[in-house]
Amino acid sequence: MIANARWRPASAGTGTSTVPSGDRRSRHRRLRPVDLPADEVTVALTSLSPAHREILDQTVLRNRSVNDAAAALGVPVATVKSRVYHALRALHAALEERGATA
Repeated sequence: MIANARWRPASAGTGTSTVPSGDRRSRHRRLRPVDLPADEVTVALTSLSPAHREILDQTVLRNRSVNDAAAALGVPVATVKSRVYHALRALHAALEERGATA
């Protein structure tokens, strides 16, 4: 019996979805928009490595998908994902050092 068990969302069989329509990423942690002074963000961005600045430029600032950024940079998709993750962590740390996080 347990070997045949499958994972099911809490709403399975109820006809309702736990994920809002059109938004399939709601299970993942999301970044909250925060009002930060542009100059604080600019200074924090300049403290990042060139690779981290480039990846944030390609994905966040240019609003490109991971696949599009990978093609533009000539690197594997997994590399883009990894760099975005580490770049956002570094950016958050740089903002925290400046006391600019919410």
